[in-house]
Amino acid sequence: MKRTLLFPLSLLYRGIVGLRNWCYDQGYFSASDAAVPVYSVGNINVGGTGKTPVIRYIYERFAEEGYEAAVLTRGYRRSEKDEVVLTKDTRADLAVEMVGDEPWMLTETLRKPRIVVNTDRITGAVTATERWDIRVLLLDDGFQYRQLRRVVDIVVVPVDDVLNDEQVLPGGRLREPWSALNRATHILLMSDSTDVAWDEATTRIRKYTQAPVFRVRKTTSPCLMNPEQEIRIALRDPDAPVSVIAVAGIGNPGSFFRNLAAMSVDLTDHRIYHDHYPYPESEQRRILEWYRQSGADALVMTAKDYYKFDHTYRRKYPIYFLPVHLMFDERFYQRILGELPR
Repeated sequence: MKRTLLFPLSLLYRGIVGLRNWCYDQGYFSASDAAVPVYSVGNINVGGTGKTPVIRYIYERFAEEGYEAAVLTRGYRRSEKDEVVLTKDTRADLAVEMVGDEPWMLTETLRKPRIVVNTDRITGAVTATERWDIRVLLLDDGFQYRQLRRVVDIVVVPVDDVLNDEQVLPGGRLREPWSALNRATHILLMSDSTDVAWDEATTRIRKYTQAPVFRVRKTTSPCLMNPEQEIRIALRDPDAPVSVIAVAGIGNPGSFFRNLAAMSVDLTDHRIYHDHYPYPESEQRRILEWYRQSGADALVMTAKDYYKFDHTYRRKYPIYFLPVHLMFDERFYQRILGELPR
């Protein structure tokens, strides 16, 4: 019913998006070049798809090969409008709401982060290449940002969206129609399920693009982590928490809560916040008071939520996150590595 009622608006939205892309394809709108190759990681649907872990994977693998990179990002829903350069050294003078949760988490988890947060990614590219001796720029959430030319255009696609034939906004979750995938150079089909119709999803993708398709499995480790306290507890250990409460402020919280409930803990209560929720100090205190009154053994959240909590709280309380890992096909890395000019 919802799709039917919103169908006219979806047609209008699709027309506007199609006109914009046609203008780029025909050269009426132009793209700028950066001083180094640009690798874009994006999607065509709204909500979380795992772009940030993909950025982290490529960044660290390139670093291992000696190809230093920097990340360009707009910092979705951040409070600071000016450009921000985010590194281990500058982070101490900043707050998560100034840069956005995903750049903040990258700074926490990358070994040597170099991140430029700027809505104008062209200006951000200039900043990055002038500030650091880098070989490549990683453009976060870049598939729709056509103002900056890239040599690699990676699109992360949830398998469920393909199999459900998701539609464009506002009647569906797609920013662009499926036909936009013809611009992609590499497709990452992603799922956290063990029972996935990979072949069917690949066949459907093939109607829109001949780009190579790689499978990525998202797995949740049966353990709880608190890096601030250097704690990693396997949930099967005798000392593991028995009862927990949980919070999530991500695009798909249902998957997080299902994974947690399926493990050997008693999920007694939970709270859901909107995606990219900044967790202001006042709300952190309310959550901690809720935890103290609950009688639970631990407070569990996603990694993105965990890193937005004040480090003093993470150091003091049993606050943990469930580690999520992406299992990549090694051929994907070798393929994108081969696109990098030597």
